[in-house]
Amino acid sequence: MEQNNETNVKKDQIKIAPDVINVIASLAVSDELGNEKSSKKAAKGKGITVEIVDEKITVSVDLTVSYGTKIPELAGRIQQKVKTSV
Repeated sequence: MEQNNETNVKKDQIKIAPDVINVIASLAVSDELGNEKSSKKAAKGKGITVEIVDEKITVSVDLTVSYGTKIPELAGRIQQKVKTSV
């Protein structure tokens, strides 16, 4: 495979910027929150961090939820939605 020295990406590879993954995760969180009375900060991408190390992606989502929210259920749904979206 040829290698492009400017971007350090092999010719047959696709490199996705962390910002793109952040937008995808933000849309997934926003879609899952829907009408929930939860923080919209993560839905706007402000509470989401993306790290890519050794071809492994870590997405962290920070949320503020209303009293009475079933956190394990909400977190599980958001986690699954982000996984399938990314």
